[in-house]
Amino acid sequence: MSNMIAQEIMAKIDENGNISLETPLMVNKPSRVKLIVLFIEDELDEDDESKESVLESLKISLQEAKAGKVHPISEFDDNLYPLRGKVIHYDDPTEPVALEDWECLQ
Repeated sequence: MSNMIAQEIMAKIDENGNISLETPLMVNKPSRVKLIVLFIEDELDEDDESKESVLESLKISLQEAKAGKVHPISEFDDNLYPLRGKVIHYDDPTEPVALEDWECLQ
């Protein structure tokens, strides 16, 4: 039996069943390989699309900021900052908490 070296790499399969690797394999010479395909659920495609849409949104926001089109913080939804304007009180804020839970102090 010959020695086998494993590499994990992501790839995509097109509508014709052809596989394209996202990064090249690390090989020193042309080699014969054994291919085992593990299918990932469709969530990967959705994540790719959401990453692209987030990146596009960031590009647009950056362009708007460079053009001086900014929005004051007061225009943002209060749900983003639910504690804004609330009174908060801390009892002994500098005192350690849960010392009895640390095994090394027992």
